[in-house]
Amino acid sequence: MPTLTFSKPSTTTALFAMMRCNTKGTGLGNTEVITRLDGSNIVDVKFYDTIIASIDHTHFGYRSVKLFNGGFRTKTTKERLNAILSELTKDRVYIKQVKKQWVVIDTLTGAEIQFYEGMKVFEKHLTISDIDYFNTNGYYPLAV
Repeated sequence: MPTLTFSKPSTTTALFAMMRCNTKGTGLGNTEVITRLDGSNIVDVKFYDTIIASIDHTHFGYRSVKLFNGGFRTKTTKERLNAILSELTKDRVYIKQVKKQWVVIDTLTGAEIQFYEGMKVFEKHLTISDIDYFNTNGYYPLAV
């Protein structure tokens, strides 16, 4: 799979590749990658008119993604989100549907959490000491 990078063209290309979007022809299909111009290092992924993911590159090694579905729990939305999660977490986290509900699975810990709008998933599995370090210093320890 392609690796996410920080430059605007590379980020767009990598995200489309990992989501297996149809980018042939004049348009980019129904999915759009938007790099925020506010200096925040956040890239939004829109599916039709709904932002489904906001990927934050601010802390290298601690990249994160906020997940959304805008009330559209469709197969394609879930596939797009799973492609992003697969790349970000190296296949550690994914979304599955159970009895019409989305459940987020962390294969490292076995945790299953009901999907909710704006939930945040980190690239690296965070420990309590990582979170404590962030709360004390305002940034995460250097990634190993």
